[in-house]
Amino acid sequence: MNPYMILVAGPCAAGKTTFAQYASDALCIPLIRKDIIKKLLWDNEPHQENGLHPNKPNPAIAHKITFYIAEQLMRTGSVFMFDSNFRKWVEATLNELAKRYKYSVITVLFDADDEILHKRYMERDHKADRHDALKIEGVYNDIEVFKNSIAEDRHFGIGDIIKVKTNDFDTVDYDDILRQIRLYIK
Repeated sequence: MNPYMILVAGPCAAGKTTFAQYASDALCIPLIRKDIIKKLLWDNEPHQENGLHPNKPNPAIAHKITFYIAEQLMRTGSVFMFDSNFRKWVEATLNELAKRYKYSVITVLFDADDEILHKRYMERDHKADRHDALKIEGVYNDIEVFKNSIAEDRHFGIGDIIKVKTNDFDTVDYDDILRQIRLYIK
């Protein structure tokens, strides 16, 4: 059987990261998180004298770093999980890596209704403990702008796809999702 990677995908505020951390711990496999890379880039860049950061980390650089990490894991045949709001353009890169290293792919695709995602996102973006590298202050105030931005995230999927609706987090059964993942990786 081929080694596998589990992609945790979907729009922002759909619950990807919480699940990815839970699943990574439960399956005892490494987790690559694009947002962690963005935070590290932010925290290790020089700040201006007033303490402000001159600009946000470029998401494309964070993606390139995560792809590098993924490829290094694949070179060793390691099983791993990758959490990001993947865009369609990423599919070609991940498909090529999966083919080159003979990896099976499982995508766990999280989603919720637009209004729910927007509300969650706005609340999260304004929290005091939200890392500055992840804030997009004001950009998504207009729900139509937000909807246009996340539309592409809903159509990502490589390999076997497990769809998870997260309108109500209390009804999401992580253990059932893990059961479905285990069915694919037996």
